[in-house]
Amino acid sequence: LSDIEDHPARPFIEAGIIDQLFDGGLRGKFAPNANLKQRHLAQYLAMGAGVRQPVLSSPFPIIEASAVTQPGSALKDRKGIAPSVFYGDFTPNGAVPRAALAYSVVAALGLHEPAAGYSGDVFAPFDGQRVRLQDSDAIPSDLRGYVQLALDAGIMTAQFGLEQGPFDLEPTITATFGPGENVLRGEYAAVAVRLLDIYDATNPEAFTGTSGAKTAGLPADDALKTDGAELDLELEPNAPNPFRGSTRIAFTTSASGSVSLSVYDLLGREVGTLASGTMEAGRHEVEFDASDLAAGTYVYRLSVDGESHVRRMTVVR
Repeated sequence: LSDIEDHPARPFIEAGIIDQLFDGGLRGKFAPNANLKQRHLAQYLAMGAGVRQPVLSSPFPIIEASAVTQPGSALKDRKGIAPSVFYGDFTPNGAVPRAALAYSVVAALGLHEPAAGYSGDVFAPFDGQRVRLQDSDAIPSDLRGYVQLALDAGIMTAQFGLEQGPFDLEPTITATFGPGENVLRGEYAAVAVRLLDIYDATNPEAFTGTSGAKTAGLPADDALKTDGAELDLELEPNAPNPFRGSTRIAFTTSASGSVSLSVYDLLGREVGTLASGTMEAGRHEVEFDASDLAAGTYVYRLSVDGESHVRRMTVVR
């Protein structure tokens, strides 16, 4: 490729082409500073983001567009019923906004459930802190959970800066995301390689019960219950929450049984097991020490004989 020699995205471009996450462009040029077109996004998601082949008829002449715009398109969606991995109406030569790309990569990881419905502020992780995006309000409300997860996973990045008034002793860290900015081809190369790096580590099932629990989005305070029969257990909100060092989690079971209580990050990776084994009926309380965890949102799931509840907790620094 003749146009990536001095480009900062060169390592990602070369790695992505070697791993066949996207193609090398035309006539020896990758065009890293050109806008990523939607038809190319569809092709690249089909190449390197775990997308099912389409089985239904489609009005799109591009078969990759048919694949990425159909419900259940992510292989991580075991049931094949989640929304597609493409956001909005498909326009082959249209550009791809950064917020829409965040949606696609999080959807490809099968993480619709923890992302959907979140409409609060979006934060960027920085040196153990959570910095509110200055343009958080510019992110469409239905995409904020996806942008948050893309940032927390390190797949996409915010731009950081410093602000300091004439009498301030220390500067303030600022962060912006640029949700409406068009994704450049070089940027997509970095996103695709980072997505591949964590793809196998994600576990969408961490956010659901075995009977098909549905989350209500990242900010939900109520326990997330399984569909169907009522559970014979209660999972209380952790206290304190948010917290810095440790927090207490209490739960009640109406009968003895096999109990599992685990904590997961927002990629579904288990970061702690608080209870595992047979327990008697009654109320139980455990302490969770998060002093080694980065600031951010985590979920904890209680499972008793196949029935589950899920709640969230927030670690601050």
